[in-house]
Amino acid sequence: MMILASGSTMQKRRGNGHGKQRSRTSELRRIVDPRLRSFLRYWLVLRGDRLVPDRRDFDPAEVAPLLGYFWICGKEPKSGRFRFRLAGEEIRNLVGRRVAGAYIEDVFPAVADELIEGLETILKAPALYHSHGPFYRGDDRWIEAERLALPASFEGAVTSVLGATIFSWPAGGKPIAAQLVAGKISPTIIPVTEISIADLTDQPQN
Repeated sequence: MMILASGSTMQKRRGNGHGKQRSRTSELRRIVDPRLRSFLRYWLVLRGDRLVPDRRDFDPAEVAPLLGYFWICGKEPKSGRFRFRLAGEEIRNLVGRRVAGAYIEDVFPAVADELIEGLETILKAPALYHSHGPFYRGDDRWIEAERLALPASFEGAVTSVLGATIFSWPAGGKPIAAQLVAGKISPTIIPVTEISIADLTDQPQN
């Protein structure tokens, strides 16, 4: 995975999503679940004319159908480590352990480097990060999932990732604990300066 840009301080986003700016409609249509599409729409509205929204402006009630699957991960300014600030009940059920308060490498030790690289991309670009497919595995069964992660600021720096991972249990019921598999799915990564509500249609890709 390639880091798209450097620097995490807040800037005003470029343009207004129109004119000569490249349309990202086709990439955004890859977001299939309507709850994730509503999450992205809310993020875009919350952002306004800023590069990214402030984490403190986020209202969980606006994404109520996602709360069980929702998570927030923040980069600690001193250590540079990523810690989960929040994780919904379905996320805890998926990985079979408490997630909120834990570091990435504690929850996903086998794929920590890949996840941290993705989180750094989201913050440094900053960028939208989307993936969809069977990238969890438990009891020798693949678990289909769709993940959307978006950057947010805190006290002027882009240090938070707001995300949701929606999944469905495989035939045979819930595994004891699912493991995230490295390199299974290639993500869609779009700089946030290149997306606007005008790009988000109501028709996902079939």
